[in-house]
Amino acid sequence: VEGLCSVGDIFSPNEIEAFSIVGPGSPVDVVERIAEAGAKVVILRRGQQGSVVYDSQTGEMWEVPAVPDSKVVDVTGCGNAYNGAFLAA
Repeated sequence: VEGLCSVGDIFSPNEIEAFSIVGPGSPVDVVERIAEAGAKVVILRRGQQGSVVYDSQTGEMWEVPAVPDSKVVDVTGCGNAYNGAFLAA
């Protein structure tokens, strides 16, 4: 797990991926376990529940809500779009 989570500066799994790596738990528990495995910044993408972003170097954590009342037709590529926007911000 450490080898996977510490390869880059940002680790951004969705909930299913995160649970398969560190086991189930609350969003806070999951991002903290991923950070303990070596990730500097963890972004847990939770679909309609938004996301949780954790900076392990500062200890700051943000809960980011999903866009309300959006009319999603197809979720294919949503994670890629989220990650691209995060990197561009």
